[in-house]
Amino acid sequence: MTAPTPGPAGRAHRRLGLVRRPLRRGSDRAEAASWVLLALLLLLTVPVALTAGTLVHEQVRTVAEDQARDRLAVTAVATRDATARVDSAYGGRLLVAAEWTAPDGRPAEGDVPVTGAVRAGDRLTVWLTADGEPAGRPMTAWETTRSTVVLTGLGWVASVAVLVALHAVVLWLVDRHRDRTWTREWAAVEPGWSRRVP
Repeated sequence: MTAPTPGPAGRAHRRLGLVRRPLRRGSDRAEAASWVLLALLLLLTVPVALTAGTLVHEQVRTVAEDQARDRLAVTAVATRDATARVDSAYGGRLLVAAEWTAPDGRPAEGDVPVTGAVRAGDRLTVWLTADGEPAGRPMTAWETTRSTVVLTGLGWVASVAVLVALHAVVLWLVDRHRDRTWTREWAAVEPGWSRRVP
């Protein structure tokens, strides 16, 4: 009489080391436990990432709302053509000298970022801070969503990478333990075997 063939659940239990077998070593159980723990932690990263994403979105949206409230759009006139000078603070866009009227009514001038070719006399929209200094335009809803997705995605990928790296370290340690055990056991058995070889 043959033993019944185990189903998928039974095979999974065997692979994961959940079935007691006399030949299963402690290192086998440690490896199985590491795989199970990795799977559980990877599943847990999803709700954690979603919660973190909600918090990040609230923070980014608050920044965008503060920018929209604190920044004012005014019309400026370019006094020179756009130069090739680049300001890294504005994402590498061109800067052009322009004049505008500050919120308090006084005339102001300075370099403002532009995205395309600008000629002297062209009208530009300039965003100013509360004290009248040029600033970038407030974040849009799309930019807020994009920032949230990018920040949350990077955080999730980093957490998965850390978990996988820790799992790899555990497997490496288990393999080193096995190698040491096999070496020790072979050193005990090998002399008896070598005496039987003619």
